[in-house]
Amino acid sequence: MSSEVALHTLTNTATLRELTEANTSLTSRVSELATEIRAHVCGSDV
Repeated sequence: MSSEVALHTLTNTATLRELTEANTSLTSRVSELATEIRAHVCGSDV
């Protein structure tokens, strides 16, 4: 029983790590796009 819990916890931890990495990548890309949009709308000197 405890080995099942440990395996379940390991699987959940791996999934959470993958989701966190994906979220970090998405957040970075959104920031880059926001910067590009700002430069396009306001000019590149902002």
